[in-house]
Amino acid sequence: MRIVTFITMVFLSTLLPSWFIIILAFVYATKWPAYELIVLATLGDAFFGVGFNVPIYTIGTIIIVWVIEWMKPKLLVYNQ
Repeated sequence: MRIVTFITMVFLSTLLPSWFIIILAFVYATKWPAYELIVLATLGDAFFGVGFNVPIYTIGTIIIVWVIEWMKPKLLVYNQ
């Protein structure tokens, strides 16, 4: 299921607005370890040509993954 969800996110990342992809990435990161999202964000930055400026997708994804991985042991759902 993780691979299917990731492939769906890759496909949807070119079709949907960026705010919706950020929400999907947040949900994906809470369910599974989401280090592959950093690769997807880097590819998204390269696709949209923002690598020369501030790579906002990559920076945002690194922050999301870092915060979620830090929060997972503290959440009640993961401690049961």
